[in-house]
Amino acid sequence: MTIVKRRICDPHIHIYPSGAATNNLRRVLYGENGFQIPSSHLTDLPGEFTAKAYLEHARPHGVRLAVNLPVANRGKKAAGVAAINEWCLGQHEESCGQVRSLGAINPTTMSQVEIAGELDRIKRSKLISGVKLIPMAGPAFQEFDPADCRLEPFYKAVADRDMMIVWHMGSRMKDPVNVATAKKIADIYERYAGRIRMVAAHLGNDAWEEVRVHLIGLEGIAFDLAYVYPMETEYPYIVRTNGATFRRVISDVGTGRTFGGYDFPHMSVGVGQGAFDRLAAEANLSQEEQHAILWQSPVDFYRLAA
Repeated sequence: MTIVKRRICDPHIHIYPSGAATNNLRRVLYGENGFQIPSSHLTDLPGEFTAKAYLEHARPHGVRLAVNLPVANRGKKAAGVAAINEWCLGQHEESCGQVRSLGAINPTTMSQVEIAGELDRIKRSKLISGVKLIPMAGPAFQEFDPADCRLEPFYKAVADRDMMIVWHMGSRMKDPVNVATAKKIADIYERYAGRIRMVAAHLGNDAWEEVRVHLIGLEGIAFDLAYVYPMETEYPYIVRTNGATFRRVISDVGTGRTFGGYDFPHMSVGVGQGAFDRLAAEANLSQEEQHAILWQSPVDFYRLAA
């Protein structure tokens, strides 16, 4: 395989232990349970989804750093959340710091004391100082409404510790309540006076007009492109962008708050990079803009150089 010279930080991956967790996910990815990710998105996907396997898969495409986004699903309580974070720390060490992880947390199954303790542990560790939330309904997700007032102690705990939240954005197709919309996360951000930096994953996963109205003026909110690239084969749960829309994104937000991401293993890195290249060509991105999106912006926003 030809080695790509450009340097990439992939800010949106999901790694899993070998064995049952990987096997279960592979069954989902390849069409069981009606998930139906197109097989063309999974070309050359490795047999394992650990940090080591991911890096072997991604390095030929120029990836030098990655951010793992662990999710504590709705069944995980405090002990299970702590175990996820401990495993992620182990993957950090095994990858020599090339695969960094946010912390996992479950704001609806843990007490305020348990949440505070786990956030403090994340903050003290080599994990990135933040958490990933995926409010969607379903056993693999967390199933909560981000606007629920009972979550205020959790948001306050995150703000008080200068931590960040990465939101899985959308989709309303299945559940109009348990979903992070642009307005909901804007309201949270503004209630805490910008003290919670946020990433709106999947470029907000809604029509860009709604994201423009609520999010682009908020300097502490960034966007990743995971799975929103124009694809030859569509996947129905993600809203795609195109060159004209993305040119507007860059005009509205700039490259400093916009970065890539391939959503491994839901998409192989090679397929994702090819899709980014098509988007870059459609949007007429300069080499400097591509470097910012693929490397400098995620490194800076996630504070990976510190």
